[in-house]
Amino acid sequence: MSADDLRKRLEALNGGPLAHMPLPGSTLDDAPAARRAVSEMRAAEAVDSRFAHAAIKEDTEVGSDRAHPLDSSLFRHVGGESRSLASGRSYYHVEKRLVDGGHLSLEAGLAVSGILQSASFRDQFRRPVAVRAEDTLFLDLETLGLHGEPLFLIGMLKLTADGEATCHQLLARDLDEEAVILERCITYLRGVHLLITYNGKSFDVPFLKSRIERHNLRFPRTPAHADLLVEARLRYRGRFSDCRLQTLERHLCGRTRIGDVPGARIPAVYRECIRTGDAAPLAAILHHNLLDLATTAQLVSHFWGQD
Repeated sequence: MSADDLRKRLEALNGGPLAHMPLPGSTLDDAPAARRAVSEMRAAEAVDSRFAHAAIKEDTEVGSDRAHPLDSSLFRHVGGESRSLASGRSYYHVEKRLVDGGHLSLEAGLAVSGILQSASFRDQFRRPVAVRAEDTLFLDLETLGLHGEPLFLIGMLKLTADGEATCHQLLARDLDEEAVILERCITYLRGVHLLITYNGKSFDVPFLKSRIERHNLRFPRTPAHADLLVEARLRYRGRFSDCRLQTLERHLCGRTRIGDVPGARIPAVYRECIRTGDAAPLAAILHHNLLDLATTAQLVSHFWGQD
């Protein structure tokens, strides 16, 4: 940059003429005041660049310094952290890698990743679906009732080609944060080629769409959807007492939940946590949600692993 150009930019930032701007041919080392002005200009440009970058990447989220009355109790009982979207609005995010203690081992996750690309799994779709584990999302919601009521927890399970499984739980610490977790969920759904749920075609996906529309947001392109309840009824109706997820979990996964929160109790437990500021009971709800996701992933192996 020429000295004249530099002068013009510095004067624009300074809001007036510069008394000690070095003349053409001189060096900035000879003008401490000008060096300071250049430093300030570069700092201003860096700030402008960060703001521009944040405006472009609307889906960026960062840790939040904004305290919520539930934060300390949530951190103590469930871990996680408060996060903010680029808009500045915040929610609570709990992220856990599933290992054997989460009932989806690395070996099981790797098996599921392989099955997703098998012909027997793809045959259930009306149109060809190119499925990779990285492009697949397991989804489960926790709500305050049936359609028309708010939701407060969006649970999602992501797999890698190497079988690693991570559960992401987006929690609204109060009902004002429902729109925030919906907005964040939309960013997860972008780029997903396959959604896997249990009873999601009748409940989770229509519910999610209705809440997104309620907050004037746009549901992204609908990916292919595998609802494992449909497959469960084809395979096990008449063999088990019912095809509820926990029934299959008990018979096929060999796991019986102890101390689990009954689904009908979840809305009351959540409302009580908001009222008291004690997040301890929420730990059971998040664990319930995590188990639902892990079991849904395990059922992929049970349904198609032997085909």
